[in-house]
Order: sequence, then structure tokens, then C-alpha cells
Amino acid sequence: MPLMVSKARRGAIVIEPVGPKDIFDLPHIKLKKLVQGIVWRDEHFDGLTLKEIAGREGCSEAYLGTAIFSSFDSLQIA
Repeated sequence: MPLMVSKARRGAIVIEPVGPKDIFDLPHIKLKKLVQGIVWRDEHFDGLTLKEIAGREGCSEAYLGTAIFSSFDSLQIA
């Protein structure tokens, strides 16, 4: 069986099968970031600036941008 080895938080090694995955089988933190990225991306495309969204959410523009870009990647894989 093909597999992929990666590191999780706190240095644990994670072994996962390679192949199509259900988008909702993500760990809680990744799923939260995916949902945030989708919501923030839609708000940004509707006209809000990243600075406005980041100020409202209490996070940095860098985190917001990372969440938005990772939402593109995650949805493309699914």
C-alpha cells in the first residue's frame, strides 16, 4: 500500500495512505484553518482588505494570507 510519512505537531510521525481523501477527515486545526480561509477569501473578493479582516479577527495579515492560499490548495486536492 502506498503511504506518505509526515510530521505532526510536537514531532510525532504520521503515516497516511496516499490517494483521495475526504475533505472532512482533516485534523481539527487544519479543518478550522480551511474554513477560515474560505470565509476570509470570499470576504476579500467581496471588497474587504486583508488589513480590515485581520484587524477584525485579531490575527496577522500573514496568517490570514496563509489561510486563504491554503484554502485554494486544500479544495483543489479534494
